[in-house]
Amino acid sequence: MKIYRNKKNKWAYSFFCNGQRERKVVGLSKAECEAVAHAAWVKIKREGFGLKATAKNVFFEDYAQEHLDRYSKPNKRSWRSDENYLKALVPFFKGKYLAGITPDDIEQFKVMRREEVKGPSVNRELSLLKTMMRRAHKSGKIDTDPAEGVRKFEESAPRARFLDDEEMVRFVDLAAPGVKPLFELALVTGMRLGELKKMRWSDLDFKNRTILIPVENAKSKKSRTIPMDAAVYGILNGLERRAETVFFNPMTLRPLASVQRAFAAVCRKGRFNKAGQERLTFHGLRHSAISGWLRHGVDIVTAAKLAGHSDIRITAGYCHSSAETGRQAVAKIGKLFAPTPEQFGRISAIEPSVASVSRSYLSTYEGRLN
Repeated sequence: MKIYRNKKNKWAYSFFCNGQRERKVVGLSKAECEAVAHAAWVKIKREGFGLKATAKNVFFEDYAQEHLDRYSKPNKRSWRSDENYLKALVPFFKGKYLAGITPDDIEQFKVMRREEVKGPSVNRELSLLKTMMRRAHKSGKIDTDPAEGVRKFEESAPRARFLDDEEMVRFVDLAAPGVKPLFELALVTGMRLGELKKMRWSDLDFKNRTILIPVENAKSKKSRTIPMDAAVYGILNGLERRAETVFFNPMTLRPLASVQRAFAAVCRKGRFNKAGQERLTFHGLRHSAISGWLRHGVDIVTAAKLAGHSDIRITAGYCHSSAETGRQAVAKIGKLFAPTPEQFGRISAIEPSVASVSRSYLSTYEGRLN
């Protein structure tokens, strides 16, 4: 921006903005000229030359805040993740009109971020950007979606760490008495850590032996009911009822805040996190429960309902097959066609027939080999 005196000794300004030049004579005061010039620059930057303010002249940073306030916070429990992803997106696209962002700009962002973080982290940020652009396109803020054809980085399937039957029993045996019931419930019911920490006594029906996961505690925002078997009934019925929540801090009687240290202690004692293995997390207990149901013959529809999965394909990710389970599956139908003992005796008594091969064929074959 240039502030100068013209030939008539009056102050004027001149600057380029959005590729065009703007200049004007203001008056006799330099300070007044600078103030007017700055106001004009801001107005033109936001609205364009000779254009009125429209939805398509929205800056990326302004729309990002709007998306966070009007979409992420009201609709997503993980809105804080979106807030963190925007810390990478906003600095890169700041100052750009939403309608002026191109696929090349997004590809440049991918390259820049890939030098700083790993591919999966960049993909999480791209997912947010794609959602923002898709919403902006549907609402008419932009004519085309520049992120539609942008591909994410390839990701390898995560290795799931779960416990088998023997490991589940050993895990509970090593737990401290204060958290042992919580770990047992996680392994039997497949409840999430947040659901366990927020579980109230009013959610338990000992008469009908059910546990209610209310809407406000469920990740899917859909309530569900988990039945109590004898083990779960015994665990819950043996706990102290000194607070509103089932699991609480004995010093403050407030809901239990964290079990991270207790969980890490069990992993350390039992050596559950060995070198070269995927680390066991608390979610691994839920994974162990769901995969255990499927392993012991629970159908996938029932498992999905108990786990609170809205899509059965999510539950399928907890299903782990092996050579032994494959043999057992084949044997379930194969036994229908298996020969009876009498038939098996007759089959074993039959001498295998040896087909006669002509010498002329053998000599021809041997000649080809030579």
